[in-house]
Amino acid sequence: MLTQPTHNGEPFADDEDLLRRMLDLRSDLFISRNLRTTSQALAAARTPEPAMGGSSWTALKSNNANVKSALSIWLNSTLGLMSRVCYSQTTQPGRARMQIKALYDFPVPDFSAGGGAGEHARTVARNRIEELSALRLQPVAYSFHDAGRWRIDEVALEMLGLGGDDAATRAVASLRNQLCREPSVHGGGRTIMRALGIIQ
Repeated sequence: MLTQPTHNGEPFADDEDLLRRMLDLRSDLFISRNLRTTSQALAAARTPEPAMGGSSWTALKSNNANVKSALSIWLNSTLGLMSRVCYSQTTQPGRARMQIKALYDFPVPDFSAGGGAGEHARTVARNRIEELSALRLQPVAYSFHDAGRWRIDEVALEMLGLGGDDAATRAVASLRNQLCREPSVHGGGRTIMRALGIIQ
C-alpha cells in the first residue's frame, strides 16, 4: 500500500501564488478513481513524500498521518472495497470508476473521531501500516485466495475493535468471496471465473 509517484514535473510559470496553491494540494494518500479490479491491487495508496494527484489518483487530505494510514487500510479491505464497488459506476466489466462528487458522500468510518474507538483505530493503523505496506497483493478480483488481502481484512477488523472475533472473520471471508463472484468485479474473465468455480 506504499508506492512511488510515477512522474516528476517542473513549474511552468513564475507565479508564486499559483505555485503555492498547487503545492497545498499535495498529499501522501491517494484513492484510485478508476479502479480496475481485474488487474489493479490497490484502491488507495500512500506515498513516501507528498505528491500531486491526477485524474486517476485523487489526493485525500488529512493532517493526521495515522488517519491516512487507517483510511488506506480500510479502502483496501474487503469492507472498503465492497463500499467502493457499490458507490462506483460499473458500466465496464472489471472496472469501478468514481466521479469526484461521489467521493464527498463515500461512506467510511470516522477514523479521526475522538474517544476510545477513534484512538484505537489510529493506533492499530500506526502499528500495522509498515507490515501491510510490504505485502505483495494480487488484483482485487483475486482477493478470495490472496493471503495478503486476508491480512488486511484482519487488521481492518482489529481497527473496528473486532480483532480475533471468529464470527466477524468468517463473515468478512464470506463477503470477500461474494465480492469476487460479482460480474462487475471479476469482469467475466475466464481465468478468474474458473478459479472461482463459476465455469469449468
